[in-house]
Amino acid sequence: MDANQPVRGTCRLIRMREVLNICGMSRATLYRVIKSNDFPAPVRLSARSVGWLEDEVTAWVESRIKARAEERNDFARGPNS
Repeated sequence: MDANQPVRGTCRLIRMREVLNICGMSRATLYRVIKSNDFPAPVRLSARSVGWLEDEVTAWVESRIKARAEERNDFARGPNS
């Protein structure tokens, strides 16, 4: 089995740098949206490290894309729809 292939029934934990690259936001903004419960909470790995479930981060990004599409549809319909 290739080490980079996901194993069925398991989740991959990703670290801060990868989360920031995927989401395109700063560290401060990331912690602000976590605090407001608008982003998945990290998983504590040790006393000084955390990780995020890759599936949850991906789902968050997909929800933002879906929300954008819905906003565009609402805008296209106009105020009297």
